[in-house]
Amino acid sequence: MSTVTTLASTPIGDVVTADGMVYVLTACCGASGKGGATSVVCRKCYATVGEVHARGWELHSERFVGTDELAALLRPSCKQYADAIAERAFARAVELNG
Repeated sequence: MSTVTTLASTPIGDVVTADGMVYVLTACCGASGKGGATSVVCRKCYATVGEVHARGWELHSERFVGTDELAALLRPSCKQYADAIAERAFARAVELNG
């Protein structure tokens, strides 16, 4: 079983890392999202959630390829803090996943 580590908490859910991946859990249930018939839904309660919950980013030590995309997806709820949250989350994930 892999260890899930919280990197940052946001209004739309926690940014976490496990097994060399970074992803955002839903705020409602702390679960990942998945594609539903017409939208992304929480894997636990099936509530409609944002696209960010269906994404995940592999860590690449030379360039954090997901940083810009994660920041863009966080921006509507985290405003001016989205870039800093994404940058810190990926830097910490690289440290933890070495």
